[in-house]
Amino acid sequence: MTDYIEWGTPVSSTFVRTPQGAYGNAQLTRFSMTTVINYKLPMAKGNEQRCMLMTQQVFSDKTIHVYNAHLQNGRDTTAVMDRWNQANEIYRILNSDPNPLKILMGDFNWDENQVPVNLKSLPEIRFLSLFKKLGLKDTAASLQENPAKTYPADNPQVRLDYIFVSPALKILKTRVISSKASDHQPLVADLYID
Repeated sequence: MTDYIEWGTPVSSTFVRTPQGAYGNAQLTRFSMTTVINYKLPMAKGNEQRCMLMTQQVFSDKTIHVYNAHLQNGRDTTAVMDRWNQANEIYRILNSDPNPLKILMGDFNWDENQVPVNLKSLPEIRFLSLFKKLGLKDTAASLQENPAKTYPADNPQVRLDYIFVSPALKILKTRVISSKASDHQPLVADLYID
């Protein structure tokens, strides 16, 4: 699992495998999941299908939409364009979601400092600005000037994992946990909901 939000002891889970590959998205929660949707994300022919999982969770009297995604990896132009197209599809999906309480997290396989030179001229190639247009806050960057790196787990050099939240969610704390359970170190955000 590439992402985790610490809500407490998990008692409910859902796992959706991607249609053609070894990667899936999972969410663990102690709250009731009332809706589960798996969105296929766009990809170039021959690349592995990537997806975004959305669950609707009920916390007290609040309904939260929790999205997690695992975007295309690789540094070649096709992989970068796949990630960009996947980020745009995520933007489209979240922009059409009227729920004011949203969390978007995952392994975005995107380091802002490693965009190939030939793609830097494309409009808004930096995906962080795309999610900021949705009004989402980058949890780690909101609290730290230099957010912790998450990849590779044994010696993190780049930040590929993110948690974004809507303004109605207060960010209390973020941290990266040292772990060898994955090739990425887990990113955790403690949030408060009024």
